[in-house]
Amino acid sequence: MHLLPRSCSTVASPRGEGSSRPRDSSGTPHGEYRPDIDGLRAVAVLAVVAYHTKAWVLPGGFVGVDVFFVISGFLISGIILQRLQKGTFSITDFYARRIRRIFPALSPGPRHLSRGGVVRPPPR
Repeated sequence: MHLLPRSCSTVASPRGEGSSRPRDSSGTPHGEYRPDIDGLRAVAVLAVVAYHTKAWVLPGGFVGVDVFFVISGFLISGIILQRLQKGTFSITDFYARRIRRIFPALSPGPRHLSRGGVVRPPPR
């Protein structure tokens, strides 16, 4: 079942048809949707949520954070290795892409914290 319209989907078919992009060491074209990695992400998030809601339900739920870091490292190292093999890797471009991806999600935090400090100043 596809959640995206067929024209937007990047999922390769089981018969090997689909994208002609270069494949990484796992045989999956770079940028392709990886349901296995999405499943690991879901397990990691659920473990952390279970840990924070009722620590006694899943006392080792904080391991989900470690799983998330491993997944990120796997994906990022794959991107770096692929670009190094092509000869197109640039450290400045790499960090610029990370900043463009992470900063929009990061920026509300300091904004909300600064508003809270203005609305409710610290006690004297």
